[in-house]
Amino acid sequence: MKRVMTARRWIWIDPTVHVGGPWKKSVSVALYPMLLGAAFLWASLSSAAELLQPLPENTPRSIQNPYYAKPTWKLWAKDPSPVATNSTGETQPIAPLPEDKRKYPTFPKTWKTGAPRLEPAKNPTVSGSWDDCYISLDDYHTRLSQPTGQFIVGGKMRHEGDYNTRLMLGANFTSQSYAERGRHIVDDTFNNLITEKYSFFAGCVRATPSHQSYQDTRPEGADDLYDGLYAHSYHSVGQSGSEIHALYKMMLAGAALPRETKDLLKYHGAYAPVLLTLFKAALPFTDAEGKELPYEHELRHRPAYSSHGTPQHAHYCFANIFYHSYDDDLHIHRMVNAARTMTAPPPVAIMKLIGLAAEKDGTTAQGQLALPGRLMSACLTHFRLWGKPGETLTAIVDLNGSYDLKGKRLTFTAQPLYPNQKNVVLQQAKPGIFVVQVKYDPKLPKGRIPVIFTARNDTDIPSNPVFLNFYWPGENEMPDYGGKKRPDGSSAEFKTLPVNVNKRPDVTFTFPGNTLRCKPGETAKFTFEAKDPEGYPLSVYRWPNQPGKVAAGTFTWAVPADAPPSIQPITLVFSDGTGGYTGKEVLLLISPDADVLPENWALTTVNRPKQAGTITFDGSTLTVTDQACQPEPNNRKEVPKGVFVYRPAASPTDMTLRLKIEKTAQVGLLVKNQLDGNSIQAGIGWSGGAIRTFGRHGGDTHDAKTTERKDPSEVTLRLITRGRHIAGLSSTDGTHWTQLFIEPSDLNPTYYAGVYCGGRSGEKKSPVTIQFAEPTSPLPVLLPPKGGVNVKTNKYAAPLKLEMLPLSEGNKIVYTLDGKDPAAGSSVYEKPIILEKPGDHSIRFAVLKDGKMGQVVLCDFPIEEPKQ
Repeated sequence: MKRVMTARRWIWIDPTVHVGGPWKKSVSVALYPMLLGAAFLWASLSSAAELLQPLPENTPRSIQNPYYAKPTWKLWAKDPSPVATNSTGETQPIAPLPEDKRKYPTFPKTWKTGAPRLEPAKNPTVSGSWDDCYISLDDYHTRLSQPTGQFIVGGKMRHEGDYNTRLMLGANFTSQSYAERGRHIVDDTFNNLITEKYSFFAGCVRATPSHQSYQDTRPEGADDLYDGLYAHSYHSVGQSGSEIHALYKMMLAGAALPRETKDLLKYHGAYAPVLLTLFKAALPFTDAEGKELPYEHELRHRPAYSSHGTPQHAHYCFANIFYHSYDDDLHIHRMVNAARTMTAPPPVAIMKLIGLAAEKDGTTAQGQLALPGRLMSACLTHFRLWGKPGETLTAIVDLNGSYDLKGKRLTFTAQPLYPNQKNVVLQQAKPGIFVVQVKYDPKLPKGRIPVIFTARNDTDIPSNPVFLNFYWPGENEMPDYGGKKRPDGSSAEFKTLPVNVNKRPDVTFTFPGNTLRCKPGETAKFTFEAKDPEGYPLSVYRWPNQPGKVAAGTFTWAVPADAPPSIQPITLVFSDGTGGYTGKEVLLLISPDADVLPENWALTTVNRPKQAGTITFDGSTLTVTDQACQPEPNNRKEVPKGVFVYRPAASPTDMTLRLKIEKTAQVGLLVKNQLDGNSIQAGIGWSGGAIRTFGRHGGDTHDAKTTERKDPSEVTLRLITRGRHIAGLSSTDGTHWTQLFIEPSDLNPTYYAGVYCGGRSGEKKSPVTIQFAEPTSPLPVLLPPKGGVNVKTNKYAAPLKLEMLPLSEGNKIVYTLDGKDPAAGSSVYEKPIILEKPGDHSIRFAVLKDGKMGQVVLCDFPIEEPKQ
């Protein structure tokens, strides 16, 4: 063994590991100790780095843990005595609930009968979560509320770096909501090491939103700034609070563990690795034939996850919603079922990088001193290696430091995570020692290239994953672990580039929309065309428990002859094998009847009703029958569940419908970017005896209610998209309109527009008839008034500025200020109208074209008296 002196510490050069095989040469360079083996990375760092090293291997210890010789964290099950601290904002000592107040999960017979319930138990067979401590790592975004009888509330940390307090309180779950924390929590050298030592290997799940670091909102592909995959923390798709549901599912799984297993995991600091593994292992996906996907599959390991199967932060992934979706009830069931049967713990995997070489044009650079700018992160659970254009990187890793808490023999697996990255070659040099060679391939989509390693004993659950990440940055790209200087010392300007530039697969179905009618006893069939823009072969994956077969671009399912009217979703995920995905869903509407739709129109559903009603159209009237009416939604900002008759549209769009006033009907006009339930949308409708408007724009919603001046027998609704705005109006006589809302529109250039119907409530499910027509003349649309409004009095402060949306050429807007309908000689709108006098102002607008007066929009603006 030879020793070489670097700027700060000794680096061992180990000639005992040789690589043969396809490279026909040896790599004899070791980087050890693993965490501080790269002198170029650590030479300028403070001595604080020494505190983040694993313990020397010969350290006497009472637990199996790379960082701790004994538990330095509170174990509430062993010592329930209260803890007083001034660091978390809690005024009372922190302690578990009394035994008679604790609740434990009880499990339904099958996942379809509901989620686990929380109930008191005299002799619990599972551990419960009463000894789990949750802490928010920031001072204002605590989201995980304590359900009665569950976990220990550790408060809100005033300083995220106060690790001693977190250990003193035995924190098992933390959340942290910083705007850019997703990527920055894993591409910063110290942050990675801190997370490993003070969270992952201290029995604590660290969770953050990925926020702007990962978004899937563009049709062509995701915005992804992660250059690797990580196993030591949880990242959610979305902003503040998007991580909380995942934490709760992990807490529920922890509560389902047998007491002995949970105590063993917590004692050794292995609680977090197991819970994070359960979250990934339980994700419910299958291959095209319905077979369970292996643990080391690409769909289980992502830079960021939707915490909930129906994404609660859908505005961060609305362009690819079905890739991020999954059956949440089944996910919970699988997590807790795996946990409650865990009589022996899975192993814990760790990795050392013992060799690294870079080769280009026949020249090989070996050793840490010759490889500046290539080792970006060095942790026990992941490495980030950067290459230069044209280079082939070869790394040697050792998994033999992995361990089993009961001393069982371990086996190891290693494979490229993405199957179409043929530039990755793996060889096992010795048991637990792997050689990984990755050649630079400019044809691959620029992005991450992870190799995944796992350890197994004879239990059903594998170890935590360990990732070796390879990445070739763009020209002059910023080294994202921080700092402004390039690793080579030059002062050239850096570029901040998107990391995973990978176009998603193109998938089209050979039928319009996303819905097919299927009769009982017949074979449902549809075909699709899928291709990858970069030319890689595609694989198709599915949700479990869905019927039918997928083969050669065709789906088939023999619908049972006794199938009742219902809606059967078919969910497909397409992968290009290099990290690009497209999710699609087809709805099979099972019904003995057929629809009669307007020409070039199609039918789908909104908010997934139990069954889809049948539509008939006679040229002017839509009639909806057999629509199973749903209870009035608790959230009135949502569209009622029902059918949606639509056509593709582009701005400007102007739609009108007329219906008789019936308190039991649920019907309206709707525009949507996509046909899924989480799409950006806006509409106006009649529901619950009132006119309601609703929308989802960039995550925001609105809700308005109007009471007409009279008790009309009919109401006419109108929805207008014009330019970058959308407006909803109502009328009781079909000629005079009240504008209910207008706001900026996030609609795509092409979207979907039409009529929805949620059916009719009451015992008699009579048909709903809708008079639907295209307006023949445009309406004036008023932009939001510019001026302050007193929310207590609903009056405006002067001056109030009124502006109109522009119309196409040849149309003039005329108006009056005296409450009378405009006429041909009325004032022409040419510039904003300013209201300054106190009192009630009644303004009426109309469109004048070729001497013909259009319908009238009524606007009332009360102006407050000036304050004395």
